[in-house]
Amino acid sequence: KIFGSTITPKDLKDKVYDRRVVEDFIGHCTKCDRLVGHYSKRFDTPYVRTRAIILGIDNFPSFGELYETDTWRIARDKLKLSSNRLKSIETAFKLSDTKTAIKPDHWLGALTGHQKDIDYIDDHCEKDVKVLEAVYNKIERYAFKANTSI
Repeated sequence: KIFGSTITPKDLKDKVYDRRVVEDFIGHCTKCDRLVGHYSKRFDTPYVRTRAIILGIDNFPSFGELYETDTWRIARDKLKLSSNRLKSIETAFKLSDTKTAIKPDHWLGALTGHQKDIDYIDDHCEKDVKVLEAVYNKIERYAFKANTSI
Protein backbone atom coordinates (compact mmCIF):
# COMPACT_ATOMS: atom_id res chain seq x y z
CA LYS A 1 0.00 0.00 0.00
CA ILE A 2 1.27 3.46 -0.89
CA PHE A 3 0.84 6.14 1.75
CA GLY A 4 0.96 9.65 0.51
CA SER A 5 -0.01 13.23 1.06
CA THR A 6 -0.38 15.89 -1.57
CA ILE A 7 -0.18 19.62 -1.21
CA THR A 8 -3.38 21.44 -2.17
CA PRO A 9 -4.07 24.85 -3.68
CA LYS A 10 -5.65 25.72 -0.30
CA ASP A 11 -2.37 24.87 1.50
CA LEU A 12 -0.60 27.34 -0.79
CA LYS A 13 -3.29 30.01 -0.53
CA ASP A 14 -3.39 29.76 3.28
CA LYS A 15 0.44 29.85 3.36
CA VAL A 16 0.75 26.61 5.33
CA TYR A 17 2.64 25.23 2.32
CA ASP A 18 3.96 21.71 3.00
CA ARG A 19 3.27 21.58 6.77
CA ARG A 20 0.49 18.98 6.47
CA VAL A 21 2.56 16.88 4.04
CA VAL A 22 5.54 16.85 6.43
CA GLU A 23 3.28 16.04 9.40
CA ASP A 24 1.63 13.20 7.43
CA PHE A 25 5.05 11.82 6.46
CA ILE A 26 6.18 11.81 10.08
CA GLY A 27 2.91 10.16 11.12
CA HIS A 28 3.41 7.36 8.60
CA CYS A 29 7.03 6.93 9.78
CA THR A 30 5.83 6.07 13.28
CA LYS A 31 4.16 2.95 11.80
CA CYS A 32 7.41 1.75 10.21
CA ASP A 33 10.69 0.36 11.42
CA ARG A 34 12.55 1.01 8.15
CA LEU A 35 12.29 3.45 5.26
CA VAL A 36 13.45 2.56 1.76
CA GLY A 37 14.35 5.28 -0.70
CA HIS A 38 16.57 6.08 -3.64
CA TYR A 39 19.19 8.73 -2.87
CA SER A 40 17.03 9.32 0.19
CA LYS A 41 19.91 9.29 2.66
CA ARG A 42 21.48 12.28 0.91
CA PHE A 43 18.37 14.16 -0.25
CA ASP A 44 14.87 13.15 0.88
CA THR A 45 15.54 12.49 4.55
CA PRO A 46 17.67 15.61 5.15
CA TYR A 47 15.15 17.68 3.17
CA VAL A 48 12.12 16.53 5.17
CA ARG A 49 14.06 16.83 8.45
CA THR A 50 15.02 20.40 7.53
CA ARG A 51 11.43 21.29 6.62
CA ALA A 52 10.24 19.84 9.96
CA ILE A 53 12.76 21.98 11.86
CA ILE A 54 11.86 25.12 9.89
CA LEU A 55 8.13 24.50 10.41
CA GLY A 56 8.60 23.83 14.13
CA ILE A 57 7.45 20.22 13.88
CA ASP A 58 9.25 18.54 16.78
CA ASN A 59 8.37 14.87 16.31
CA PHE A 60 10.65 14.00 13.37
CA PRO A 61 12.23 10.65 14.33
CA SER A 62 15.38 11.04 16.40
CA PHE A 63 18.61 9.15 15.83
CA GLY A 64 18.07 5.41 16.31
CA GLU A 65 14.26 5.50 16.15
CA LEU A 66 13.94 4.59 12.47
CA TYR A 67 16.22 2.84 10.01
CA GLU A 68 16.78 3.56 6.35
CA THR A 69 17.90 1.58 3.31
CA ASP A 70 19.02 3.52 0.25
CA THR A 71 18.82 1.68 -3.07
CA TRP A 72 21.11 4.28 -4.67
CA ARG A 73 23.92 3.18 -2.36
CA ILE A 74 23.26 -0.50 -3.09
CA ALA A 75 23.31 0.21 -6.84
CA ARG A 76 26.50 2.25 -6.52
CA ASP A 77 28.29 -0.38 -4.47
CA LYS A 78 26.96 -3.63 -5.94
CA LEU A 79 26.02 -2.97 -9.58
CA LYS A 80 27.82 -1.65 -12.64
CA LEU A 81 25.48 0.58 -14.61
CA SER A 82 26.06 3.68 -16.72
CA SER A 83 24.24 5.65 -14.02
CA ASN A 84 22.83 4.90 -10.58
CA ARG A 85 19.71 7.01 -11.14
CA LEU A 86 16.46 5.19 -10.49
CA LYS A 87 15.34 5.67 -14.12
CA SER A 88 18.59 4.09 -15.34
CA ILE A 89 18.10 1.07 -13.09
CA GLU A 90 14.46 0.77 -14.18
CA THR A 91 15.56 0.81 -17.83
CA ALA A 92 18.41 -1.68 -17.32
CA PHE A 93 16.14 -4.11 -15.47
CA LYS A 94 13.29 -3.63 -18.00
CA LEU A 95 10.76 -3.12 -15.20
CA SER A 96 7.05 -3.14 -15.98
CA ASP A 97 6.49 -0.06 -13.81
CA THR A 98 8.01 3.08 -15.30
CA LYS A 99 8.79 6.54 -14.04
CA THR A 100 7.48 9.67 -15.70
CA ALA A 101 9.45 12.84 -16.32
CA ILE A 102 8.76 16.08 -14.50
CA LYS A 103 9.44 19.28 -16.38
CA PRO A 104 10.11 22.63 -14.72
CA ASP A 105 6.66 23.80 -15.84
CA HIS A 106 5.08 21.05 -13.73
CA TRP A 107 6.88 22.32 -10.61
CA LEU A 108 6.05 25.95 -11.35
CA GLY A 109 2.42 25.09 -12.00
CA ALA A 110 2.19 23.09 -8.78
CA LEU A 111 3.86 25.87 -6.78
CA THR A 112 1.25 28.30 -8.02
CA GLY A 113 -1.64 25.98 -7.18
CA HIS A 114 -2.57 24.58 -10.60
CA GLN A 115 -4.41 21.36 -9.79
CA LYS A 116 -3.49 19.69 -13.09
CA ASP A 117 0.22 20.05 -12.30
CA ILE A 118 -0.27 18.98 -8.67
CA ASP A 119 -2.07 15.86 -9.91
CA TYR A 120 0.70 15.14 -12.41
CA ILE A 121 3.38 15.32 -9.71
CA ASP A 122 1.25 13.19 -7.38
CA ASP A 123 0.93 10.53 -10.11
CA HIS A 124 4.68 10.79 -10.81
CA CYS A 125 5.46 10.18 -7.13
CA GLU A 126 3.19 7.13 -7.00
CA LYS A 127 4.91 5.64 -10.06
CA ASP A 128 8.28 6.48 -8.52
CA VAL A 129 7.37 4.48 -5.40
CA LYS A 130 6.32 1.48 -7.52
CA VAL A 131 9.62 1.56 -9.43
CA LEU A 132 11.53 1.94 -6.16
CA GLU A 133 9.78 -1.11 -4.71
CA ALA A 134 10.56 -3.19 -7.81
CA VAL A 135 14.22 -2.11 -7.74
CA TYR A 136 14.50 -2.80 -4.00
CA ASN A 137 13.01 -6.28 -4.45
CA LYS A 138 15.61 -7.06 -7.13
CA ILE A 139 18.72 -5.76 -5.35
CA GLU A 140 18.18 -5.81 -1.59
CA ARG A 141 19.64 -9.32 -1.26
CA TYR A 142 23.02 -8.07 -2.48
CA ALA A 143 23.61 -5.76 0.45
CA PHE A 144 23.81 -6.06 4.20
CA LYS A 145 20.69 -4.56 5.72
CA ALA A 146 22.42 -2.30 8.20
CA ASN A 147 20.49 -0.61 10.94
CA THR A 148 21.46 2.81 9.68
CA SER A 149 19.42 5.49 11.40
CA ILE A 150 17.72 8.21 9.47
